[in-house]
Amino acid sequence: MNRNAKRRTLWWFSGLLLAVPCLANAESLGTPAAFLSGWTAYEQGDYHAAVEYWRPLAEQGHVSSQINLAVMYDHGYGVDQNAQRAAGWYEAAARQNSMIAQYNFGLFLAERRSLSSDGEGALYWLLKAAEQGYADAQYQLGLRYADGAVGETGLADASQWLYRAGLSYLSGDDREGAHAAVAALNTVAPGGELAVELETRLTQWSQSEQPAGSSAV
Repeated sequence: MNRNAKRRTLWWFSGLLLAVPCLANAESLGTPAAFLSGWTAYEQGDYHAAVEYWRPLAEQGHVSSQINLAVMYDHGYGVDQNAQRAAGWYEAAARQNSMIAQYNFGLFLAERRSLSSDGEGALYWLLKAAEQGYADAQYQLGLRYADGAVGETGLADASQWLYRAGLSYLSGDDREGAHAAVAALNTVAPGGELAVELETRLTQWSQSEQPAGSSAV
């Protein structure tokens, strides 16, 4: 997957992250049956049924259902596409401190050029998710700082966030993400200390993952 592609969460559809059962924060044993039924309907392509399962839960404050309902409104799956309703559900989940929701909401606002460093724009929500250790948010934040989203004052932060993203990807055994972070760092600060250190860590990690007796190609 191209890490520069937009990713928001239902699951991976059209670049978005849905909150799937295994990703629903600390809900594994207490996940409502209706949420799982909605997920089954979604996987079967019955988006209208999925929405009908998730909507009552979202209205009751169920974070994962709020995230998924937001994505459905954002893309018009099972409902008429409605950016205002999508924003409302993204924000409701984000304010419950869900890092997936904060990441989704940040990307949603960024697409609509709400990149102000003041108030609660895209950078605000990406930063909230990044500070919780969400690797994709750290990566996206670094890219946006590097692109000058907050002017020259953000360039120094770009390297730091890309480096932190690389470490988070490594801790999650995400080789692709770590390589992307290294590449981005080498673009922002070619040959810089953080880029060299992250590349070294990636090499060491790759070597540790090789079966005994094998050698790098």
